[in-house]
Amino acid sequence: MASNDLPFPELVADAASAEVRLILGIPLDLTLIEFYCFPRLPLELRRKIWHIYFGPPLGRIIEIEWDPTHPVEKHHGYRATKVSSQAPIGLQDPICRDTRDEILRKYQLWRFDSRPEGHNPPSRLTYFDPSIDTVYFGNKTCFGTMCLFVDSLARVKKLLSRVAIDDNYCVHI
Repeated sequence: MASNDLPFPELVADAASAEVRLILGIPLDLTLIEFYCFPRLPLELRRKIWHIYFGPPLGRIIEIEWDPTHPVEKHHGYRATKVSSQAPIGLQDPICRDTRDEILRKYQLWRFDSRPEGHNPPSRLTYFDPSIDTVYFGNKTCFGTMCLFVDSLARVKKLLSRVAIDDNYCVHI
């Protein structure tokens, strides 16, 4: 079977993955030559390809800590320190609008700092899935910071399903 005999002859790209071949209905023994029309593929097929690209969703840990550089709340300002488990490549810097749209079908954009807009560094948005990602309050987080964070979630009506607290967190009274 030649690549021109396929329903989409232009789909014959370096799609060596057996999964992609199965989705497209391409026999495993067919040599694929080029792939140049991804944007012209049907939306459903592009979504399937992005789904394979991202792989299964793995939960990440977002650590929240006290922000001593906060311009307003010197004691209770908070910020996300790091994402302890690596985000999928597409979440770090979406490749195109299709990628971003697919990401936003599964993730929400959350702000994990209490820095007011207009202050440096600017607030950072993080792709976050509250059903699988965990917010972690480490030992550099005081109880007041936790309360401020939870209060900010309540104000924007966001819910968490996974929270972890270090057993050595500090308490400021």
